[in-house]
Amino acid sequence: MQVAEIRCSFSGDGGAPDRLSARLRKPPGFRGDPLFADDRQVIPQLDSACQIRADPSDPDRLIYSLLVTDFSRCGVLKRDGFVNVRLWFPQLPGVVMMSDQEVIIMCKPTQATVVEERVAAFAGRVPSGGRVSGVVEESPGRLEYEVGLFRENSPNSGKFSVPVDEPVPIGTRLQLLTRISTDAAWKYAELLEVTVSGSQTDPYAPGFVQLVQDSCRNPELTSIVLTQPYQTAERPHEVRLTLEAFLLGQADGQQDATQLWLHTKVLACARKDDCKPAFCLDLFQPSGHGRRRRSARAPVTDLPTTARSLSSNLTSFGDNIGIKVVMPEDFYVAASRMQSSCSSFAVLISLMGCFLAISCGLLCFLAVRLQRSLAAQKRESLDDVIFRHMRQLERERERVRKLHHENLSNPEYATDTSTISAGSVAEF
Repeated sequence: MQVAEIRCSFSGDGGAPDRLSARLRKPPGFRGDPLFADDRQVIPQLDSACQIRADPSDPDRLIYSLLVTDFSRCGVLKRDGFVNVRLWFPQLPGVVMMSDQEVIIMCKPTQATVVEERVAAFAGRVPSGGRVSGVVEESPGRLEYEVGLFRENSPNSGKFSVPVDEPVPIGTRLQLLTRISTDAAWKYAELLEVTVSGSQTDPYAPGFVQLVQDSCRNPELTSIVLTQPYQTAERPHEVRLTLEAFLLGQADGQQDATQLWLHTKVLACARKDDCKPAFCLDLFQPSGHGRRRRSARAPVTDLPTTARSLSSNLTSFGDNIGIKVVMPEDFYVAASRMQSSCSSFAVLISLMGCFLAISCGLLCFLAVRLQRSLAAQKRESLDDVIFRHMRQLERERERVRKLHHENLSNPEYATDTSTISAGSVAEF
């Protein structure tokens, strides 16, 4: 990728109009036309104020002329005397992938420099609509189906069981799963078509991309549609498609550029032969899923549901999955907001933890003080009891001494005592 001949002028510089021009050369092998990364509603090939047009003198269509005459559009940003614009170089027309290139051009009226060039990195998020199911009322029974989108459990693990309900970086491996219930007469399934567009109701809205057609992947999108629709022998009622997360290069101006819809069309078969793999014009994976339907078919009857009857043994139905995608700056802003809210939450939790620690310390201090008070009171009570017992014992001793003294002063008590003593000596 090369950027040269960068020139710019501001409307405030001597009455000169807003103008930014440059010569761009996209990398060899890139078939998509450059576009403005921060204003995807602009069609550079048709817009007069935001132009990125191929050089008619270049037979290889690698050289483009950039011309911006309105700095309020095209995603132009003026900061610190510089005019900034960000451009995408998609590898394939209509989609944005991991291998796409990005360049940011900064320019002053007196000089121009290319600041950086890096691989694009985006993020997407699938809301609650990323997995749908339904019931088709069809003879000879009710056909229940499910269409879901899952991401890889871990890089290069080959296992897909994590529902896509959070931001998904571009290039993340995803798996589209279509499944029918085998409780009815239909036992086999075939993925006929997968289309990505910005409209919920119209799969062929402007800017749509068809990933699968006639049960075979688009040969021009093999870099993002990694496999042909396939199924395992143990689960013939399930069809899987492995792909990488991507964004649409252009979006309809009437639709939200960040909202994408995967429209699927599935065929349910009662006989295995009607849903068996067939040959696809694919050098790497020639075996697609399903085969061209036979020319002899019953008349088609439209049903009030998303299905239509092809014959008594075949039933096709369709559904869509909503995918919410964001540009990198939106993702980073959302991440910064999330980080800011997380920081506030962490500060709040820290304050609550400090208050809790202070409360625990205060409770421990009060408990120790209370224990000491109760122990002192208990000691004082014990001392009082001992003191009372000692006083009582002293009084008893005093009373006994007085009684003994009185008895000694009594003559009868003395005579009796002498007699007892003489008798004791005689016996001895």
